[in-house]
Amino acid sequence: MALTGDYTYFKDGTTRLDMSDGSSSVYSGTGNDTVTLSRTLASGTKYTEFDSDGNPGHVEFPDGKSGNYTYLSDGTTRLDVSDGSSTVFSGSGDNAVILEQTDPNGTVYTNFDESDRPLHVEFSEVDISSRL
Repeated sequence: MALTGDYTYFKDGTTRLDMSDGSSSVYSGTGNDTVTLSRTLASGTKYTEFDSDGNPGHVEFPDGKSGNYTYLSDGTTRLDVSDGSSTVFSGSGDNAVILEQTDPNGTVYTNFDESDRPLHVEFSEVDISSRL
């Protein structure tokens, strides 16, 4: 079945596109002046604060956590999550490759395989003491 969508035009000049897969996007402006205000996935994950390149600056997850993206000069992206965890990755979408994950305790995971499983870990002092 083909993906379809329905537009809703609001009095404030914004437009919402609701897709048949359950995702939606909200835009302002038209043509070359169109700006993405939010993008919500079918899972409920919501992206906002898009930059001029169309990259989101903020994300809200269905579990209540939120995060902020930082786009680094080396082409990687860092996501800092409200629970204290972070992820550094290259690429985006289906092409994203995880380079480093840090859990809320400060334990750092690196060298991920093609299934996104870490091959190396550096435990934080908090994690070390809890494992003794």
